[in-house]
Amino acid sequence: MRIACIGGGPAGLYFSISMKLIDPSCEVVILERNKPDDTFGWGVVLSDETLDNLHTNDPVSAASIRENFAYWDDIALHFRGERLVSTGHGFCGIGRKKLLMLLQERAHSLGVDLRYETEVESAESYRGEYDIVVANDGLNSKTRMLYKDTLSQRLMRGYVSLFGLGPTKHLRMPLLLFLRKLSTVGCGSTHTSLMVTPRPS
Repeated sequence: MRIACIGGGPAGLYFSISMKLIDPSCEVVILERNKPDDTFGWGVVLSDETLDNLHTNDPVSAASIRENFAYWDDIALHFRGERLVSTGHGFCGIGRKKLLMLLQERAHSLGVDLRYETEVESAESYRGEYDIVVANDGLNSKTRMLYKDTLSQRLMRGYVSLFGLGPTKHLRMPLLLFLRKLSTVGCGSTHTSLMVTPRPS
């Protein structure tokens, strides 16, 4: 079986890993428009349950992900000078770039053909050459637009005032901070993902 994955983000990489584990003889090719270390976004947060599912599917990649995660069980809420700690959450965070590198390494070790800086104009051009074409090409998916009538997609536009920061301050646990002019959320790892949402004026 020959499989082409359009898009080499976490979804495309993990699908490819899973397919090679199910059938090592199948040929899996990932076609990614960006460079291997390009990424858009700060980090990825997974629950304990999700980590257990990853371990069941592929203990090797799950172990490498766990080794690089920042783990927390508590969340601290700061509001009007008071601090309240809530426990029992069980979440882990990892930088998106690090996650990509770990999944790339695992996919490569299983024989997945990773092709970077490869622009795919249309999934149709691969249908004759591959048995299965999988679209993992993100928010502005050309594939989803190509098959929009079949997929019956609906796009709703809204407005969100939000910006992200990546300070090097390490946090022991995620913080929910409610300040007079800003509402912020921070998650701890080697860097902190700080999302700032200004109040409506």
